[in-house]
Amino acid sequence: MGEYNNGTQTLISKIFSSDCYVISSPIYQSSITGVLKNIIDLLPVKSFQHKVMGLVATAGTYQYYLVIEISLSLLQVFFAHTLLRAMSI
Repeated sequence: MGEYNNGTQTLISKIFSSDCYVISSPIYQSSITGVLKNIIDLLPVKSFQHKVMGLVATAGTYQYYLVIEISLSLLQVFFAHTLLRAMSI
């Protein structure tokens, strides 16, 4: 982790030491933001293992709910964590 700047190291350390997560992103062009993608790419796989994760997204129409169901839910498989199922309101 020494190759990352201090802000990135702090963020990764806080994520790694947390017990649960709420990941939120506005939906843009049917995907999550690039910033969130970059953070996910930097994290070690064991960061989310065996931890509870909630997913929240905002978008212009209800059809973008599928972004959570398809794209973000893949984190469940990759990071092997417990996912709180998304609900539309």
